[in-house]
Amino acid sequence: MPNLRQSEEERRLRDAFARVAVWKAGGQRAPHKPLLLLLALGRIQRGESRLVEFTAVEKHLRDLLRAFGPARKSYHPEYPFWHLQSDKLWEVPGGKALRPRVGHDSPPVSEMRKVSGGLPEDVDRLLRDRPDLLRDVAREILDEHFEPSFQDDLLARVGLSLEPTATSERRARNAQFPLLLLRAYGHRCAICGLDLRLDGEAAAIEAAHVRWHSHGGPDVVENGMALCPLHHKAFDLGALGLTDDRRVLVSQQVQGSEAVEEAFGRFHLRPLIGPQKGQPPVLADHRGWHFKNVFRQPERPMHVYGLR
Repeated sequence: MPNLRQSEEERRLRDAFARVAVWKAGGQRAPHKPLLLLLALGRIQRGESRLVEFTAVEKHLRDLLRAFGPARKSYHPEYPFWHLQSDKLWEVPGGKALRPRVGHDSPPVSEMRKVSGGLPEDVDRLLRDRPDLLRDVAREILDEHFEPSFQDDLLARVGLSLEPTATSERRARNAQFPLLLLRAYGHRCAICGLDLRLDGEAAAIEAAHVRWHSHGGPDVVENGMALCPLHHKAFDLGALGLTDDRRVLVSQQVQGSEAVEEAFGRFHLRPLIGPQKGQPPVLADHRGWHFKNVFRQPERPMHVYGLR
């Protein structure tokens, strides 16, 4: 009964991807394994080989961690390349012969540069035979670990193309959240004040989570801000953050021309605009989560823009 067998294989594969263990401590984000899996899915979709040398993806994966993960003093692409084996979704042939780090069961990066890795043969074969399943799995990884505002950028960086897929069993979003949040903020960006209207109707303002929905953030006004598309994406990428007293923070990593300073720098340390009287402001716990897990510390020092 090939159909039943295929269905069982698909179920096991979906379950395996859904159960991938990501490192957790105090609610911190650790997207290392999801990023490596997306890289591997992109390779399959492009028809590339199952196994890839660590040296061939080391820089790419480090750049992804820097762009889409929390800010860190250093980035370690060797960690997911080794530890994803524990989830039964990755193989490192010859890995047992590598010298481990002192006091650890994983090898140092110098040893990792001697080996290749990839998805197990049965997983790789099923995903190559089922492009629709590959897209579903990729979409579920994205929705579980990354905010929608920059998913297209991430897909482009890993070389994946997704078509409309079946709805995953992730935690459902509250369809009323955007309406309630935008109403609370008067349909204007909490950072720049943009309140564009077309023929009297509010436009170009989005509902942004502070603690990401994918990481347990509730769909409530005190976990959100109304933002224009530019500042929404910048906030989700960590270019912007919030102080304890709900002032705007701009990361020192934000650089560019005068246009960048006009769009970002001049708002450094300015109070948020809104919410309206009687509506709850951003909760400290959610702001703290964003500061630790998303904002690219350190913030800029106080300067003329912050004093306007």
